[in-house]
Amino acid sequence: MATLPWDGRAILKATSAPVIKVLGLAGKKRLKAFPSIPTFAEQGYPSTGMTMDRIIQAPAKTPQDRIDTLRTAFKKLYKAKTFKKLLKKIGENSKFMSGDEYDKNVRPVQSAAYKKLVKNLTSK
Repeated sequence: MATLPWDGRAILKATSAPVIKVLGLAGKKRLKAFPSIPTFAEQGYPSTGMTMDRIIQAPAKTPQDRIDTLRTAFKKLYKAKTFKKLLKKIGENSKFMSGDEYDKNVRPVQSAAYKKLVKNLTSK
């Protein structure tokens, strides 16, 4: 058994041929690209609900006008039909959010999940 880093194209290719068998997904819900592959939680294993986030950051003290320019460009990219088509092709889920939204909605959940994971791994 192995844990594979997410490379949607490679996994789509491998699961369409009898190369590997994906046993489950670690996320909270099934992926659209793999509707037949259950989550570990669906199989009775505790779900961490962890996700793989791709975060783009700028150096400290970057002027706000540059941050705004970058944020606008990434929002535009996220909405582009070509970008959405590519994400769908590689089986990638995507959600755009600002740093403030991430800090408010995702970071606390991820932090709690990691703390729980570390506690479970070190308490035995």
